[in-house]
Amino acid sequence: MFTAGIFFFIIMLAYDYLKIDWLLLESLKESQENFVYKRRQNYITKKITFLKKNYKRLSFIILACWDPFITTIYFRDGYNKWNKIPNLKTFGIFALSILLSNLVWAILVLGIAVVVS
Repeated sequence: MFTAGIFFFIIMLAYDYLKIDWLLLESLKESQENFVYKRRQNYITKKITFLKKNYKRLSFIILACWDPFITTIYFRDGYNKWNKIPNLKTFGIFALSILLSNLVWAILVLGIAVVVS
């Protein structure tokens, strides 16, 4: 788990240092914030905004099980700030998403090992 934390932190440093929106997460967050003011969105952004607003915990769990890096970038405040882990809230998101991801993968691997043996 500690190694995964270091790995994802290094990826986040590279992401913030290069200031390139590899996964279009910053664009998605910008689109969601602008929606509050403009009330215009495309279909996909509208659905993601609805899920994030109404099912924040569920979307966190789904994203954290998939990738802690994406979860942290998506749930940190603001967009296009490239500010790594600026506060305790973001660190908590980072730590909890790594813990959840490792827990899910450990259960999957142990479950497969038990079924196979």
